[in-house]
Amino acid sequence: ISKNRRGCGGDNAWVFVTLLLGVTMTVASCYTAKALLYGRISVSDVARDVHMVARVSRAARDANRAIGPEDEYYLGRAVAANILARYDNRCIGCGPVMKVPVARLVRYLYDVGMVLAASADAVATKADRLPPLAGFHYAVLDTNEVNAFATPGGFVFVTRGMLAIASSEDELAAILAHEMSHVLLGHGIAAIKKARRNRVWKVLASESAHAVFGNTLQAATFLVESASDIVDSLVQSGYSRKMEFAADWRATIMLRNAGYDPRALYRVLQKMDRISVGVHGGVFATHPEPRDRMAKVWPLVKSERYGQTPAARQTRFTAALSVLRAS
Repeated sequence: ISKNRRGCGGDNAWVFVTLLLGVTMTVASCYTAKALLYGRISVSDVARDVHMVARVSRAARDANRAIGPEDEYYLGRAVAANILARYDNRCIGCGPVMKVPVARLVRYLYDVGMVLAASADAVATKADRLPPLAGFHYAVLDTNEVNAFATPGGFVFVTRGMLAIASSEDELAAILAHEMSHVLLGHGIAAIKKARRNRVWKVLASESAHAVFGNTLQAATFLVESASDIVDSLVQSGYSRKMEFAADWRATIMLRNAGYDPRALYRVLQKMDRISVGVHGGVFATHPEPRDRMAKVWPLVKSERYGQTPAARQTRFTAALSVLRAS
């Protein structure tokens, strides 16, 4: 394009240039627009900017696409497989053939989880998503690390170390209810959507960098994405404080509706607070301080009145978890 603004073919050419200016000013910064006006950029450069808009548009559509139940299930499976890999597949009861005590433990987790899921479904909150397409799935990671995870699609992992904190079925139910609440409140999906939005911004940043600086290496670096990013969010950084507090709130509702002691979650947090001194990994690295969570949970449960826990409940809890204490 010549420096002579009237030398491009008349009014029609300027309509075309104006449209291109709208594109470049919106996406690639004012630098491109000024360069186009004063002849420091070629038509091929503008064509590249149009291509950039198309890429950004595709990324934006992908970021805004609704994640349906099937998407959630398969995404959850992928994240679950990644979590297992990070723990060297040390999973109690994940294989097709299980010894009787291990099978009893897995069946017990499913039974407690089924009661919680039924109570959540009976009194769903406005914030809840639809229940997982294939129901909830439970597994125990064979590590003394105190931790638990919930992935999209209803996959719940609890470590041996976390189960050791529980001294009753009510407290075990509190641990499961918190993780299940992350699924019901769509926190895993929110993390995926955030990763998608970040991808849109990376596309913008990389394309702008390429348009202005011609740095294709920088552009490629910005665009690198991996499914492990979502796992990093769960395993290393965790959910936001707001999400963790929301999961605690939802868990107390589930416990109450299922007939468990709503104060059980508070007792679990008390125990976590006692053992958290000097511990930096696991749940203590990814969650708010137990005392902060206790301060949020106590107003929710302080007025609760709960009778004597049935003896049969404690008996089955002790029997089911005996396999962990024996090994």
